[in-house]
Amino acid sequence: MNDRKSISFTEEMKGYVTFGESDHERGAREGRKSGTRLMFHLTIEVDDLDRFAADPRREATAEGWVGCDALGGRLPVEKGVFNLFVDAEDPATKRMLYRLFLRDGAGHPVTLTGHKVIRDDPSADAWPDTTTLYTRVLQGHVGEADEPAAQLVASGIVWIAPLDFLKQLTTFRADGPSPISRAAALGRFGALFVGQLWRVYARRALRRTRGYRGGSALTGTVGARSAAGPRSEGSRPRLPRRTRMSSQTYSLVEEVVPFRAGDGMECNLIHIRGSVTPVKGPVLLVHGAGVRANIFRSPVRTTLVDTLVKEGYDVWLENWRASIDLPPNSWTLDQAAVYDHPKAVKTVVEQSGADEIQAVIHCQGSTSFMMSAVAGLVPEVKTVVANAVSLHPVVPEWSRFKITYLTPTVGRLLDYLNPQWGLYSPTTMPRLITLLVLLAHHECDNPVCKMVSFTYGAGKPALWLHENLNDETHEWLKGEFAHVPITFFRQMARCIEEGHLVSVEGLSGLPESFVAEPPQTDARFAFLAGMKNHCFLPESQRKTFDFLDSHDKNHHSLHLLRNYGHLDVFMGKNAHRDVFPLILDELER
Repeated sequence: MNDRKSISFTEEMKGYVTFGESDHERGAREGRKSGTRLMFHLTIEVDDLDRFAADPRREATAEGWVGCDALGGRLPVEKGVFNLFVDAEDPATKRMLYRLFLRDGAGHPVTLTGHKVIRDDPSADAWPDTTTLYTRVLQGHVGEADEPAAQLVASGIVWIAPLDFLKQLTTFRADGPSPISRAAALGRFGALFVGQLWRVYARRALRRTRGYRGGSALTGTVGARSAAGPRSEGSRPRLPRRTRMSSQTYSLVEEVVPFRAGDGMECNLIHIRGSVTPVKGPVLLVHGAGVRANIFRSPVRTTLVDTLVKEGYDVWLENWRASIDLPPNSWTLDQAAVYDHPKAVKTVVEQSGADEIQAVIHCQGSTSFMMSAVAGLVPEVKTVVANAVSLHPVVPEWSRFKITYLTPTVGRLLDYLNPQWGLYSPTTMPRLITLLVLLAHHECDNPVCKMVSFTYGAGKPALWLHENLNDETHEWLKGEFAHVPITFFRQMARCIEEGHLVSVEGLSGLPESFVAEPPQTDARFAFLAGMKNHCFLPESQRKTFDFLDSHDKNHHSLHLLRNYGHLDVFMGKNAHRDVFPLILDELER
């Protein structure tokens, strides 16, 4: 039985040439002016995929025609060769090669040669690299070895237009003994293509981060249908110790306090104190999705933790089930609202002896904590400072498109997304996602920063303004983002569609809608919204403020932060000057 698998696809490219010109750029430019067009329509066929994959020259046949009025019209290809991702002398460069034997309108033999340069350069420009063919027409049927001595006829450039590229994607075909083998052949060719691009365009990112070790034992990466993930440092008790992110002017001591969530999941609180006993009550800090409690302790001059401790507060940081310091799990906001936050609050109350506490909550820590509060599950909390989003998630249009249309597709293949893929992608699908992100985002050289923007927003970057971060923080954040489950994105897609938070699991104690009834809490809420937030638009916080203000007039507050985005509200190098005094004022009221 013949189990040889073949692949074919059709490619069409169009451009301009100039006769007697040896420089490709000038040939294309002058050819455009004179209207000397050249195009080709080729069917590329790989007759044996196994051989093709093993051959370093990856050679396939090319059939079709070349069109050029100046050469005599439509000229059939008598023999054509195509080479995919051939190694160049520079290890950071690969080439795609074309060699087509033709006869001009007078019957004279001519050869069209072309090459695409796939190069590792700072712009990571895969689109022009893979769609631009530097072309020459030579006199006679000329092999590769004889090309340097061949007589030049014309030179120029041809390109694949975006619409032609979309048509090309529909032309891929595979031959094989069964539908499964044909699908496998297409998948193998796709993996080969993506893998070669990955080797070129991920070189700089991988070279810059080679040897990097994140600060949170991020030694594992969650991939397709995998339960593996970062080692859970925070899930076991620790003795008090000097914190690694201590203030520059005084020492802080932290203690990890484990607590068991309502469904039995092991979470923890990080209790942070200064050298003197706190004179003010407890403040609970709640992180967002796919990060951890450490997100409030970036390497800046003064963190929010420093500020609160210095002002005499008893500071507690919650690692809830979305924390990357805990084992990966398919969490929802419902689970956090019912199981995690109420237990965390009760643990703080029991440990501190206080009757009431205050909270500073961020992003999905904010949405899930707001669900707890509005449902009356955390009555001990009397003041809440909420950043970025609360009850009404409003996102940019690109984010809405991604979460509405891409999440269902990605969710069939992956259980998690992970910004750590910018440092290491374990399988083909994560590599493809990462490659597309690296090619689209040129705003900085930090691959995790780029992956964060794709995962959570629509900006470049999405979660902060680069000018608000110092260099150390921009490097540090590589270790602060990891796995976030598709279950969360599915729930957030529902919430965005409805225009407000909704529960999805029917857990006892939660309403289906969190804005249908008056909130079951007497807490006072202060809302912060970065005006340049490309994850959740400022309108998110404005809507929630309006909702709560309609039920308790003049009790709550809203603050719009002009030159801030999403997380730089806490990580910004000047946040101690621009934002933290505002938070302190709200806690003191």
